[in-house]
Amino acid sequence: MEDKKLTSAESLELISRMINNTRENLSVGSGNMFLLWGYLSVVASLGVYAGMLFNGSQQWNWVWFLIPLIGTPTMIYFQRKEDKKVITYMDTVTSKIWVIEGAVSMVSLMAVSGFIMGVWSLVLPVTMIIIFIATALTLAVIKENVLAVLPCLGIVCGMYILSSLVKNGTLFATDILIFAACFVIGMIIPGHIINSKAKKQCSKN
Repeated sequence: MEDKKLTSAESLELISRMINNTRENLSVGSGNMFLLWGYLSVVASLGVYAGMLFNGSQQWNWVWFLIPLIGTPTMIYFQRKEDKKVITYMDTVTSKIWVIEGAVSMVSLMAVSGFIMGVWSLVLPVTMIIIFIATALTLAVIKENVLAVLPCLGIVCGMYILSSLVKNGTLFATDILIFAACFVIGMIIPGHIINSKAKKQCSKN
């Protein structure tokens, strides 16, 4: 039995359906994931900022490790509670984007926290650039092109902080506040918007 060949119109319709299915899945699940990682990053950055104002110790940078330590099991817990959906190719693409992002972030975090370079300050800009590239790619894949512009601000700010660090040899306290603000704009706001669209879509069905 020969496989049926799709016409151009049928192929476009199939691709459109895949994108719509992915957007629906991400509206309910990944919108919350944006919020989880966004709020965790903001709270952690404010904790580091407050700690450094308190006594100026670089040991407060260990607070950054609370983000994956709290976020990863929380994400797994909520994903298991969700109803299983049909997994599309687009879902697989976005999932692999974040698997790669997570692996690269952890390697970078370990490297700059003392195992290789011994420079804590590099954690902040490097992590910003990696995470917001993954966020922008995810939003672009699900055709949220307007929202994809927001995490691009985090990429630009990450590059700015990195260049400032190379030039001045130090990380300023205001850089941590920029880090927090970028997560509000680049992850928390898109997360709330995606969830709001999901609620409106559910109310129509």
